[in-house]
Amino acid sequence: MYKIQGYQNRTRAGPPSHQIMWRGLERLPLATMGYDVRDAE
Repeated sequence: MYKIQGYQNRTRAGPPSHQIMWRGLERLPLATMGYDVRDAE
């Protein structure tokens, strides 16, 4: 299973980079399609 990563609640960690956010947005449609298929059965 893919992880959609973003902000990590640590004091020394900065905000997520644009690359990490883009990867998450690319995988979001696949995750929502999986939920739709699960609910259809």
